[in-house]
Amino acid sequence: MAKKSDQIAGYNYGHAATARSPVSLEELRQLEETVGWSEEDSEVLQRHGAIFRSHAGAMVDSWRAVIGAQPHLAKWFFDPSGKPDEQYKARVKKRFVQWVLDACFRPHDQAWLDYQEEIGLRHTPENKNKTDGAHTPPVVPLRFLLGFVTTVTIGTRKFLTNAGVAGDDLQKLEAAWAKTVHSTSPSGPDPMRKKDFGEPAGILWSRDSHNECFPCGITGCSVLPFRLRLVLFRRITPLRDARFPIRDPFYRRFHLPISSS
Repeated sequence: MAKKSDQIAGYNYGHAATARSPVSLEELRQLEETVGWSEEDSEVLQRHGAIFRSHAGAMVDSWRAVIGAQPHLAKWFFDPSGKPDEQYKARVKKRFVQWVLDACFRPHDQAWLDYQEEIGLRHTPENKNKTDGAHTPPVVPLRFLLGFVTTVTIGTRKFLTNAGVAGDDLQKLEAAWAKTVHSTSPSGPDPMRKKDFGEPAGILWSRDSHNECFPCGITGCSVLPFRLRLVLFRRITPLRDARFPIRDPFYRRFHLPISSS
C-alpha cells in the first residue's frame, strides 16, 4: 500500500473534493490492455517496492534537475517577479514524491483514476496555482508534459541498478514502471482542450486535413481517443523509426526514444 500522506499540503487522494475523471473504469482497462499492463506488473512493482520507497525523493530530485537546467521548463515555477517560487516548488515536490509511491502501489480503481484527473487539472488554468495559492504561469503546455514522460520513464534505471537489480529482473521492473507511468499520464483531463493545455486541437497528432495520424502515419488513426493514440505512439515508433524515414521535421524535434514501452 502507498504511504498515508494526509500531512502533504494539497494531497487529497480519495477525498470527496478530488476531481471526477471523465475516463471510465472500462476505458481505463482498455488503456491498460493497450500498454500491456497486467497483474504481474503490479506484483513486480510490489516486490521491488523498497527501492521506490527509499529513493522516490532522489528520483524526483533527478527529474526536477532536468527541469531546472532548461529555462523553458523552469519558468513554469517562476513567480511574477521572474524568480523561482521556492514554496510552490517545495510543495509540488512532496506531491511528486507521493505520486511515485502511488504509481507503484495504489490499485487502479476509481480513486486512482480521479486523482490522475486532479493532477492533470493542476497543470491547467482551472487548478494550477489554486491548490497552493501561488502565482506562477497558469498552464504547463501539453508538449512539455508529454516530453517529460521520457525523463520519468527512463530516469529510474540508475536507482534500480544501484540497488542491485539486473538482467531479466531489471527488464521486467523497468517495463512495469513504464507501463504504470504510461497508464497514468493519459488518464487526466482531455489534452486536446486548448483552454486547458495551451495547444490548438490536433497540433501534435493531426498532420493535415487528410486525417492522417501524425506520429505513425496511419490514415484514419485520428478517430482513436487521444489516450490510446499516445500509448500506441510510444509502442510503435521504435518499429517505425527502424523501417521508415521520419518525414516531418516537427516530429523529429518532438520524438524522444522511450525504453521498455
